[in-house]
Amino acid sequence: QLFGKDFSVQIYVNPSMNEMGENGTSYSLFDVAGVFGITMTYDAANNQYLLGAKIGDNTNTTTLAIPRGEWRHLTCVHNAAAGTTTLYVTKDGELQQAAVFTDQQLDAGDGNAQVEAKVNLAYLSDYEQPTFKGFVDEFRFFTRALSERDILRNYNHPLAGSETGLALYWP
Repeated sequence: QLFGKDFSVQIYVNPSMNEMGENGTSYSLFDVAGVFGITMTYDAANNQYLLGAKIGDNTNTTTLAIPRGEWRHLTCVHNAAAGTTTLYVTKDGELQQAAVFTDQQLDAGDGNAQVEAKVNLAYLSDYEQPTFKGFVDEFRFFTRALSERDILRNYNHPLAGSETGLALYWP
């Protein structure tokens, strides 16, 4: 059960290549068993990528942006008790932006989504092909809701592997 529990995902991303596709093309930064993910949608007019949260086939795009060619640290925190999922963007050790979705906005249903041991990183959302052109680093999955303080403490620091709730770490 993914949405009946707290979880957090962290990833560094740099959409640095010029071949990222046409305006409006969506890329999934990560996807947990087709149940939950973070997406980037190319905004050609502003040479940036807009972030979104995805539940099943439903994606909510935000105004949170990552300029092409720049590294950002992304954190997605689901707080089951509050019924919210928050996207944070961190640059140079400071939380720059945040967007909050309710479970109803993301259509989390009854909270009983079953998660298999399958995580997809960086693929084209519509075709599920590994076509993301850029860089990802430091994928982290926690079985708890990270606080803003936790996010800033973890930013730009390799993890020891023994952090509370750390379930998956891909340095």
